[in-house]
Amino acid sequence: MVNTLADACNMLKNAEFARKKTVIITPASKLLQRILRIFQANAYIGEFERYDDGRQGKFKISLLGKINECKALMRLNYKVSQFEALERRLCRGWCIADKDFKQGVAKEMFGKNEAIRLERDELDEFNQVCWEAALTACLARLGMGEDEAAQCKFSERWKLAIASKLKRETSVTNAWLAQRLSMGVPNSVSNLCGVYRRNAEPRCTYAKKLRNVKYER
Repeated sequence: MVNTLADACNMLKNAEFARKKTVIITPASKLLQRILRIFQANAYIGEFERYDDGRQGKFKISLLGKINECKALMRLNYKVSQFEALERRLCRGWCIADKDFKQGVAKEMFGKNEAIRLERDELDEFNQVCWEAALTACLARLGMGEDEAAQCKFSERWKLAIASKLKRETSVTNAWLAQRLSMGVPNSVSNLCGVYRRNAEPRCTYAKKLRNVKYER
């Protein structure tokens, strides 16, 4: 089955990693337009336009360099045994579904019929605590500290190993990683991690050491 929404998300992410200012996505479905409006409302993308090319249409989207990860997932593509790992990766985001499905997810995740609600400030504080715990655990495993981070170059392998792990498993932001690991401006975090994942992570000894690090999520 062709998943045009997943393809669109991949195109957005790849364009961000390539540091492009705009991206063209086709086909221009109504569902994709709804999702782009959500992205825009939350300042992840800039303006976008729909063009009629006489076929399926296309969107031209202005990028702001704020998308770290972007995926569209289908429940049928995952086994029950994979739900726990999937939950850790999707620790924030949007759910476009009917009320029954959302209540089912809330019951599965929290063990009760209603979802736990946090105000924006409370959620930010909660996220900060989770990121701090994850960073501390990773630094301890590698025998490093934030003082060493300030003295090393932006693209130091151990920094990239930690940043890539946290970006993959938590909702950590580029701005937070850039500050705590001394990795330059926020946009450089995504670019450096993208190159690292493609070219070095499978063979990186630091990534192997971090593979089984446990921390509160």
